[in-house]
Amino acid sequence: MQPPRKDDMRVNHRIRIPEIRVIGAEGEQLGVMDTRDAQALAEENGLDLVEVAPTARPPVCRIMDYGKYKFEQAKKTREAKAKQHRTKVKEVKMKLKISSHDYDFKVRHAKQFLEEGNKVKFRIIFRGRELSRPERGRELADSILEALGDHAVVDSPPMKAGRETVMVVSPRAGLREKAKARKAALAAASEEAEQVEQTAPVAETTAGRPRSIMAAGLDRARQRREAETALAESAEAEAEVEAEVGRPEPDPDASDQNETEQTETAAVPSSAGDVNEKVEEGA
Repeated sequence: MQPPRKDDMRVNHRIRIPEIRVIGAEGEQLGVMDTRDAQALAEENGLDLVEVAPTARPPVCRIMDYGKYKFEQAKKTREAKAKQHRTKVKEVKMKLKISSHDYDFKVRHAKQFLEEGNKVKFRIIFRGRELSRPERGRELADSILEALGDHAVVDSPPMKAGRETVMVVSPRAGLREKAKARKAALAAASEEAEQVEQTAPVAETTAGRPRSIMAAGLDRARQRREAETALAESAEAEAEVEAEVGRPEPDPDASDQNETEQTETAAVPSSAGDVNEKVEEGA
């Protein structure tokens, strides 16, 4: 028989204290009881008497299913270990004379390492006559920090060590969670776009061949413009009809009266010469 481990709880007959404070299976307080009576009560319910607070006076024991309790505790421990992130130190090497493309590539990877919750160690390598210009290594390290922006916090400032300058940075607080949230949002947006693309109807040509959604959208826009043009022409035609209807119709009585007035006007002499001629004829 193996000796009990120090982290094991005393259960059932391993509890030697004569009196204990007992908590029931549902969490109810049963008060101070004789240890044997508490053990008998636990056995009647098919459960165990477990000492949960050995340093209390009297010790506190609880009636529970000890096997189930150990299983749940082991499960919680496994979940905690799975969620625990072990920080790693990623290394990024750079030459003092580095091209802009390589520089951007390495800085981008450093940001990715930081978003994963890892530290990054930069090593700037000197070669040949570059050893006589250590200040250029510090300048490159400062430019790296500026490029990292809000991603990094300096753990170890740039220091000359032999033929290289070394700098260590850590991720800023909350960076890993923000990166996870951003990735989750991008994944959700991508999935939603795929669903929309799958459920979107595919337009067909007169020949029955499938067309792209963009072409179908252009067709709908053209049809909408044609409908708007037809509607505008119809509105203009209606306006012209209303204008014609609004004009006053000629009155037949008024036209007859005008003709009579014109006849009477023609019968009246238009000048003094005409009057004299008529007087002479009368004489």
